[in-house]
Amino acid sequence: MVGHWELGTNGDGGYDYERGMSNRALEAYREGRQPLSRWTAGELRESGWKHTLKLARHLAKAGVWHSWEWHHSGGTYFNRVYFYDAAQLLESWGALSEDERRRHMAECAAPKIEDEESVEGSLALFETRWRGGRPYSVQVGRQEFTGIKRGKWIFLDGSNAKKRASGKHISWRPAAA
Repeated sequence: MVGHWELGTNGDGGYDYERGMSNRALEAYREGRQPLSRWTAGELRESGWKHTLKLARHLAKAGVWHSWEWHHSGGTYFNRVYFYDAAQLLESWGALSEDERRRHMAECAAPKIEDEESVEGSLALFETRWRGGRPYSVQVGRQEFTGIKRGKWIFLDGSNAKKRASGKHISWRPAAA
């Protein structure tokens, strides 16, 4: 197999081009460690975790569930991808006091409070047309709107629609009082 080295043959673990990751990252996966984004609730339950995936991710972000190791990713950028071990999650959770556990559970369950503001603006209206059997969009006008901005989203009044505040085809300003 071209581009595939076994662990230890060149001192750095090698790289499996077919799978797109280092041999050491592959070994971590085989041993049950993986990036936070790859964990599922089912996998955590199988390892003995009795709480939610959301709480586990919260604990990682809060620094309670520490990454076990990291591996390079991202081609030429050599990004670090942190790998987590479920056994370490159970151990870290067990080391917390009952008050600390309650606090983390409350933080995780609490809805995020975001600033809200009334806004007004306009957004582009598009129509799909066909040329040569392929669809393309044409701007056919603009529509005025009012709404509430929460975080990155604007929820339009009078509909269930929401638009990204930083979108390309929307302009908005705080609503006049």
